[in-house]
Parts: sequence; structure tokens; C-alpha cells
Amino acid sequence: MLCFDNSVVAKFARSDPDENVVSYLERNASEPWVIPATVLFEYLQYYSSQSAVHEQHHALTQRIERVLPLNEAVAVEAVLLGQKLTQQ
Repeated sequence: MLCFDNSVVAKFARSDPDENVVSYLERNASEPWVIPATVLFEYLQYYSSQSAVHEQHHALTQRIERVLPLNEAVAVEAVLLGQKLTQQ
């Protein structure tokens, strides 16, 4: 499973997607793609009209498998993963 943060979503969902991100995602197309609900919120917050929010929401959710809810277990896992990454 690939869980994207806001920077990755912005780089592949924009009208001129980042070639490096697109290439990586193409190589990992067999993996399920997910985003946390907070990332969806941050991404959609950029759009000012209701129609744009709905259009972008639909377009994004067509490309990912699901939106992950933020709960206690997710928060703890995120902290532990962040600690592991900083130790590398």
C-alpha cells in the first residue's frame, strides 16, 4: 500500500504533474494508493468554488483506492513511522 502525503498528491493531481512522481507511481501501479482524510482536506481546501471542490474530489478518488480515516491508531503509527524515518 502506498499512502500519499499532500506534497505527493499535489504533484500528481495537478494539471502539469511532476514527471518523477508520475514515473514512480507508474512503476508502483500494482500497489493500492490511499490518502489520509487530512490530506484530502488539505488538498481540497485549495479550491475556492463548490463545483471545483466536487470535481477535484471526484477526480482524486477515481485515482486512489480509498481515503483513510484519522483515528488514534493512525496517529500513533504516523509518529512511529516518522521516528523511524528520521533515524535513517
